Amino acid sequence: MVVKWKPYDNVRLWYIGMEAVAVLNNEHVQGTVVFRQIPRKGVEISVDIKGALKPGEHGLHIHRSGDLRRGCDSCCSHYNPSNKMHGGLESEESHAGDLGNITIDGEGRCAVTLTTKKFKVKDIVGRSLIIHQDRDDLGKGRNKDSKLTGNSGPRLACAVIGISEESC
Repeated sequence: MVVKWKPYDNVRLWYIGMEAVAVLNNEHVQGTVVFRQIPRKGVEISVDIKGALKPGEHGLHIHRSGDLRRGCDSCCSHYNPSNKMHGGLESEESHAGDLGNITIDGEGRCAVTLTTKKFKVKDIVGRSLIIHQDRDDLGKGRNKDSKLTGNSGPRLACAVIGISEESC
């Protein structure tokens, strides 16, 4: 008996080890954010960036669109498939794209690894990653924008999240 290979035989294996990457490269930020699907643990998010960001905390979000025709302005709102209020990475009641804050050190660098079960890597490919100017208040502010955006300010850097070469 001859068994023919079907193109879908490896889909499950590809999905389990799937990796995507956002490459940031503008006047404010250079570096990468890598998303790895880890069985039973969720998605590991490895941030490795440097640049001209002020030291301190900056909001980090996945946005709905990967359209960069108007720069970061055309990336739409936060990725929020469950229609929840804004919050932090650890909050159960938050957008799937709410990744909280990253901390930039005195030399303009950030290297940190985060983990979430709010989405799968396959759900965010083609969307965008945005670093904001200010600290995200994680939805705990006293105004309307806090529950929508976390008052994290203007969009300083953005990149489309694409399938990495490791997943090819």
